Formats: sequence, structure tokens, C-alpha cells
Amino acid sequence: VTDISHYMWWSFAGATITSVAVFAIGNTGPMRGSPVRMTLSGVALGAVLGGFTSAVLLTNSEVLERMRGWSAGTTASQPLDATLSITPFIVVGLLIAVASTRALDVLSLGEAAAVAMGAHPQRTRLVVLIAIALLAGGATAAAGPIGFIGLLAPHLARMIVGPHQGWIMAYSIVLAPAVLAVSDVIGRVITSGEVPVGVVTAFVGAPLLIYMVRKYRIPEV
Repeated sequence: VTDISHYMWWSFAGATITSVAVFAIGNTGPMRGSPVRMTLSGVALGAVLGGFTSAVLLTNSEVLERMRGWSAGTTASQPLDATLSITPFIVVGLLIAVASTRALDVLSLGEAAAVAMGAHPQRTRLVVLIAIALLAGGATAAAGPIGFIGLLAPHLARMIVGPHQGWIMAYSIVLAPAVLAVSDVIGRVITSGEVPVGVVTAFVGAPLLIYMVRKYRIPEV
């Protein structure tokens, strides 16, 4: 199956299930909901799912051949029609995300403080989960698993504008494609062929993850 319309809905379903799992893991135990805990939960779950995917591919040579280019993450594997197919979902996801920024600002004060101010943390998380599924599922269906863009862009934005979610969202919308474009150029010039952009973003994003772990140390309980 190479037509995006045949597997796009599976991509949305996978993004939803994975997001729910990351939220569930990241919101249990001490320091629940912290950025580092959520990030590490996502990385750990990604490693498990990546191992499962590899096991499936290695047992089916035909599927492995079809998935080889897509699984590396690249913007060159799909025609313009694929982008147009996911555009409505991306637009809706962006609108939901932008509309949720004020609620996320309140939630960042802590769940108890947010409830005291009249916020609804669980409803906010559910709405944000829908936005994540639409954005991550649509992007992955079209371009494959280009890792660390979702980690790199918002944290670069936070370093520039501070913790205000509205500004982080606005800067991320600009920084994410900029990081993707720079990584794509790097992948085209470092070798005589072309390194998939998903491979380059992994090399760029991994040092950022290490920096985050060192900067935001989780205290021992």
C-alpha cells in the first residue's frame, strides 16, 4: 500500500494511542507531568515501538523493501497530493492547539492552582491530545517518522520567548520548518548522495535531549 489515503487513518490511530500512553506514563508517580518525565516517557515508548516495528519488518522482506525509505523520515517520498490530503487535519490541529494555549498557561502553574482558578485540567489534556493526534498523525503519514522536530522546535522557542504558551506556539510554527529545512540541506551536502532528513534531525535532537536532562534534573525522592 503506497497511497496515503489507505494508511492515513492508521497513522491517526497510532498517534492517538501513543499520545494516551505517554500521558498515562508521564502522569504517574513523583514529578508527574514534568517536561523531562514526559520526554523520557515518549523516548522510552518510542524505543519499544521501534523495536516492535523492526521485528515485523525483518520477518517480511516485501514490507521491509517498501518501508525502507519511508521509515527513515523524508520529505521527498510523497507527492504534493499527499500534503493536500493531510492539510485539513493539520489546520484543525493547529487551530485547536492555538486555542488551548491560554489553558496550558494556567495548567503550567500546577494542577491545584489551575483548578482554583477555574480551569479544567482533564478537559484541557483531552483537547490537547486531539491536537497532538491530528498534527503528529498527519505529519507522520505524509513524511514518515522524522524524529525530534517536535522536541527541538518548542524548546528552542521556549529559550527565546520564555514560558508563555502562545508565543511558544507562534515561534514553533516558524522554527519547526526552519529546522527541517536546515536538516534537509545538511543531509544533501554531507555526502555525495542524500541522507534522509529524519536521520539528520535525530543527530541534532539527541544532544538537545541530553541538555534537557542535565539542565532539569529530577530530584531524588
